[in-house]
Amino acid sequence: MSPIVVGVLVGILILSFLVSRYVATSLRMPDHGWKAGLIAFLIGISALIVYFEGPPKQGVDLKGGTILVYEVDEDATKRIMGDGEEDAGSGVSEDMMKGLVRSLSMRINPGGVQETVIRQYGAKQIEIVIPNVGDQEIERIKEVITKSGFLEFLIVANRRDHQDVIELADEKPGAYEIKDKSGRVVGRWVGVAVDYVDENGVPQYKVDVTGEKTREVRGNLEVLMYVDSLYDLDGEQIRSVRKGMDQRMRPAIFFNLDARGSQNMAGLTEKNKPNSTTGFKARLGIVMDNELISAPSINSVIVDSGTIEGNFSDEEVQSLVEILNAGSLPAILKTDPISESTVNPLLGADTIRQGKLAIGVSLAGVLVFMLIYYRFAGVVASAALLLNLLFILAAMIFLNAAFSLPGLAGLVLTVGMSVDANVLIFERIREERQNGGALRMAIRNGFARAMPTILDANVTNLITALVLYGIGGER
Repeated sequence: MSPIVVGVLVGILILSFLVSRYVATSLRMPDHGWKAGLIAFLIGISALIVYFEGPPKQGVDLKGGTILVYEVDEDATKRIMGDGEEDAGSGVSEDMMKGLVRSLSMRINPGGVQETVIRQYGAKQIEIVIPNVGDQEIERIKEVITKSGFLEFLIVANRRDHQDVIELADEKPGAYEIKDKSGRVVGRWVGVAVDYVDENGVPQYKVDVTGEKTREVRGNLEVLMYVDSLYDLDGEQIRSVRKGMDQRMRPAIFFNLDARGSQNMAGLTEKNKPNSTTGFKARLGIVMDNELISAPSINSVIVDSGTIEGNFSDEEVQSLVEILNAGSLPAILKTDPISESTVNPLLGADTIRQGKLAIGVSLAGVLVFMLIYYRFAGVVASAALLLNLLFILAAMIFLNAAFSLPGLAGLVLTVGMSVDANVLIFERIREERQNGGALRMAIRNGFARAMPTILDANVTNLITALVLYGIGGER
């Protein structure tokens, strides 16, 4: 968060509480000063969010969107997940597809508020329906869903420690995995991540592998990695991951390991620590989806935390953090979708217009009724209802959530339920006044005696909402 934003928030907070305290003291209600200050602060923040960040996004049913259909890459899934090359091409299970849908949902729509639909489409295909967003967001989603998120830590093969592995690789130049005489995997070729392609069409790589054992396969640069079976260290052993800046103020990823990961990392780096005599330093390769993305030199023993740094952009780091936080996918999707189409709103224009009209009329009707029937109290209630809508709208925009037509209807339902609470309070106040109570006491008793009923109704609604959220889906 930038210093300017922090300053604005602090300024609004201080101003809200100072003004509210002054007004509350003037009205001889000092106990309500902090409450009024909190409300004023929320109003100010919500108004700024709506003004500068609005309007909110609209769902597929209102504005249309993009439909992507991806197919599982069975060969890549078997290769990266370590099930052996000879098993490549076997079928994809139903449980694997269900797990894939869940994992993709965690990556694309972790909060469940963006109206993005992810579902199985056929035996081994996934359909993703994305509300109308910009091309940049579509490309970001494509990148996120086509990365399996399988992270490994391997040592870059060097001639000082792994000459035997390099010789085995030379004996079988076309092999993907390098095995010793006992059949144990001791080496593996991985691709080197491309940073960009220059004006001459020459790829520039994220990791400098000059002097390492490399090869070129179908135009792609690959480097040989040493596989140490004693220290099997992968992304499943990462406890937490966050975005940050390295010592050179470049975007980087900071991670912490669990107990097993710490033990493996300590053993791996202890075994490959710098040679005090020659000064030689081995390189710890960080491999994502069978692609080398970083290979820092091992300067000392690493235990429970580390940094993934390199030529990353801010967007790349954010994408990697999201992928690692969501976990690896149980299956890998092909890089390009087998189908990509842009759709019009799922509801007809007339239906959308009539729905919006019905929502507007019902909302206006509720507010007018409150104004006519309860007069000044109705004015206060209507203002409170409109502020409630402002808070909801600001929250939706802040969470980057999309409005659907049922969601708009839900706003009207929210107003109706709020009116129900106001009716309970106002009718109780009216009864207190008819029984001869003073206005101040009638208001106090009206709120106090209506509160249990209101609380009970809202707790019931909250339980219902939690159940629907827990078992609901795109259907």
